[in-house]
Amino acid sequence: MALLPCDFGPHRNLGRNTSVYAGLGSGGYMERHSWRLCSRHWDEVVVGLAQFEVNPESGATRTATDERLCVTCVQPVNELGRQLFVTSYPAQHQRKDYWARIHDDCSLPESWPKPEWGR
Repeated sequence: MALLPCDFGPHRNLGRNTSVYAGLGSGGYMERHSWRLCSRHWDEVVVGLAQFEVNPESGATRTATDERLCVTCVQPVNELGRQLFVTSYPAQHQRKDYWARIHDDCSLPESWPKPEWGR
């Protein structure tokens, strides 16, 4: 049983939490947050991030085309736009890193819980 509750609501969590560290921004401004997520909430987030996984040692993405896609609408990002960096520590697994671009006018995916991020 998780010692600390999931950050996305008061609900029973019999498993282990996933620690998630995220940064969203562009240029010199990066908004950062950290969360403890139950497996259900982590599954909602990671399904949209899977194609943006990077190798934490080399920084290489799975495919070069994913580097230019928006994490929300999965359309090419031609402008500089914002960037999303996520590092997670799933229970009983190694560290997983994700990097994606996001259009300036796109918000984070609707399925993601966003306690402090308004956009």
